[in-house]
Amino acid sequence: MGVSYYIRNCRDGINGSINVSVNYYGVDRFSFALPLGKIPLKKWENGWIKTGKGKHWNSTIDTELYALKMKLDQFYLEFQKEHKTYPRKEEFLKFIESKLDASDFFEKKKEVFDLMPIIESIIQRRKDGRELNNGKMYGKGTLKNYDGLLRRLVAYCNHHKIKMTNITVLEKKFVLNFQQFLLKTEQKVLNSSSGRLRCLKAYFSVMVAEDILPFNPFKKYNIIIPEEPSNNIYLEEDELKELEELDLSNNLRLDKIRDQFLLMCWSGVRISDLTSFCDIDKDGVDVVIIVNKKTGKEAVIPLFPQSKKIFEKYNNEVPRISDQKINKGLKEIGVMIKGLNRKIQISYNRGGEQIKEMVPRYSLLSNHCGRRTLINTLVNLRFDYKDIMVISSHATIKTFETYVKKNKVGVVKNMLKQYNEQLSNQSKKNSTNTP
Repeated sequence: MGVSYYIRNCRDGINGSINVSVNYYGVDRFSFALPLGKIPLKKWENGWIKTGKGKHWNSTIDTELYALKMKLDQFYLEFQKEHKTYPRKEEFLKFIESKLDASDFFEKKKEVFDLMPIIESIIQRRKDGRELNNGKMYGKGTLKNYDGLLRRLVAYCNHHKIKMTNITVLEKKFVLNFQQFLLKTEQKVLNSSSGRLRCLKAYFSVMVAEDILPFNPFKKYNIIIPEEPSNNIYLEEDELKELEELDLSNNLRLDKIRDQFLLMCWSGVRISDLTSFCDIDKDGVDVVIIVNKKTGKEAVIPLFPQSKKIFEKYNNEVPRISDQKINKGLKEIGVMIKGLNRKIQISYNRGGEQIKEMVPRYSLLSNHCGRRTLINTLVNLRFDYKDIMVISSHATIKTFETYVKKNKVGVVKNMLKQYNEQLSNQSKKNSTNTP
């Protein structure tokens, strides 16, 4: 156990490179090559370079190998003492790259500094495009979440009169207390709080990669970020038809909002892809292809008659309305639709407590309901999931199924219908048999 050395043979069968094998208790074994150039195989035996008379250069290498072994031994022990856990491969390699002794390395790590400016710099370079997400600019929604988390962290530190430093965040209680602050003090709903925690976990991962933090506390302490099912709806067949037939000629604002929402209901696009869907030349075609902004995947979208009707109405110049105005307007329109006035029970966690309340369905309307509506409309028509995914551009069945509302009400209604039919048939049979 510990450090050993071996030669990896070159193709010529004469030379090789010196490799280090690291195999400490609690550490996944790994190896790496030392940048010492090629070593003649004949100068190596029993795991060490041959030394002695006439081998002074070999003796120098031998001394360096021994010194490296002692440094890694010291690092392994110091790391356990400092962090109460075993180091990982990445931490060993960071120590080697630092070219410091273990004592100096850990002393440097004890330097205390504020992480807020670092988080601000991470956000700014992503806004500026100096750092990309898989080759693409970070989305506005993602950047908005980053800014939101920063504000919450500032509020948390002010509330507790503390600083967010490279030392304080390494304690498990920092993350747990921040979650408690979001849920109890700020009375956030669980999924909102969880979104902030996922964002914080991502910040920590960046700082670990950049050697600002030695580890990510979420991973080290196995902190689970809790979530709960979202309260969302899709338009059922009769509601969709009523929306299409609704006379809004006396309110052009709501008329435009309704039409834009219907395009999403019959295309399945996200609001971020609606402009692309509207701008593509659709003359003489029944299918259009766009590249999904969020995933970069291709979406092949059929032009249903309902979509064509809207494009014809606006001569292919469909007006674009902001997300906020659409979401507000949809709730105004929803009041006018009978099925959307039906009250349903929703359940959510706020402030650490489970809350149940009755709300009208229209209060849950948002632009994203359009995407859910198309997916569930096609599922209810018994189209194959994989075929629908060609339109929605989902990569996996698992993510696709988060959009499919298990039609429990539909199943029960069908059971009730079958029961009533059987009851009716039985009644007719009995009346026929009656003399």
